[in-house]
Amino acid sequence: MNNFKKIAMVVSAFAPVFAYAQSGSLISDIIYKIVYIFNYLVIIIMALGSVVFLWGVISYITAAGDEVKLASAKNYITYGIITLFVMAAVWGLVAVLQNTFGIGAEFTPTPSY
Repeated sequence: MNNFKKIAMVVSAFAPVFAYAQSGSLISDIIYKIVYIFNYLVIIIMALGSVVFLWGVISYITAAGDEVKLASAKNYITYGIITLFVMAAVWGLVAVLQNTFGIGAEFTPTPSY
């Protein structure tokens, strides 16, 4: 039974070739889709980092001298800036890897603020 499963898997993998049907996905198609999804995740995380930063700025302005609120607001500002910096670095790294491996930059949207 084990050999039958192996043979069935191999035959089913090559069945589209024999039927002149659609062939299986290429690895580059999968990489394009991963990069496409990853780029939009970066945009979403950068937007969240911007919201955290702005929340920290608003909290800092409205703290009215309360030391606990000021410390909390400073943490929000710090983490927001760190998030924006890290995601911009990741975005740049993805662009470098795309150019290095020839995947193409048509899937890398430029950030618009």
